[in-house]
Amino acid sequence: KLKNITPQMKRLKVQASLNGSELAAITTVLQASMAVKNFFARLAEKKVQLRTVPDLVDRLTTIPTITKRLVQSIDPDGHVNDEASSHLHGVRQLIVKTENEIHQQMQRYTLGRNAKYLSDPIVTVRNNRYVIPVQVQYRSRFGGVVHDQSASGQTLYIEPASVVDYNNRLRQAQVEEHQAVLEVLAELSSLISPYRTDIAANANILGHLDFINAKARLAKDMKASLPILSENNAVVLRKAKHPLIPADQVVANDIKLGGQQSA
Repeated sequence: KLKNITPQMKRLKVQASLNGSELAAITTVLQASMAVKNFFARLAEKKVQLRTVPDLVDRLTTIPTITKRLVQSIDPDGHVNDEASSHLHGVRQLIVKTENEIHQQMQRYTLGRNAKYLSDPIVTVRNNRYVIPVQVQYRSRFGGVVHDQSASGQTLYIEPASVVDYNNRLRQAQVEEHQAVLEVLAELSSLISPYRTDIAANANILGHLDFINAKARLAKDMKASLPILSENNAVVLRKAKHPLIPADQVVANDIKLGGQQSA
């Protein structure tokens, strides 16, 4: 489904970096432009004759290399993929590795003899740090940092000393990931900025083609026929039906206006 990309085009004009969702919307327009071009190219190969539509299609601009880069980098929901850059891919691998190491360390508390001192044998997150919920009366049995307390005051969310370094490493990797994502978004915005006028024109053309398609589908559903325009202002409608009355209720009528007869 195509979205209005006018705000994105205005932001590109002032050299702003677009976010993932904005780039995803532009990617959809570029993909649709290529698909429409290819579709009508296949029709031309089959010698299918159309009237004005090919003129519209010829005005579509396609940029396959950049479109491919966008598709590789941005999900339809605007998420930046790991493959967007080698730097981002490496940082996300480090995040996964560090989180696994943290959970392995935490198993000493959630699965070992210390589990009985926890409110629940689970690992949770407070202040972007992995912690365990410790019953308040057993606080002295655990080193580390207290990050939060339950509403009842009976549970403390503690970051054990053994995972502090891992959490520090994870937080640093998360900051680096955020920066890598921003770099990707800036790069992709810079790539498409020179084509912003063409992309905006594509969106308008695709919208018009969609309107034409909607009219054609409606005409087919209604079993409508293409009118022949009269040169002497006469109107002759055969078995005409009101388009807003349900098909099982409407009554067809012949209508003639102009010339020597009016009915």
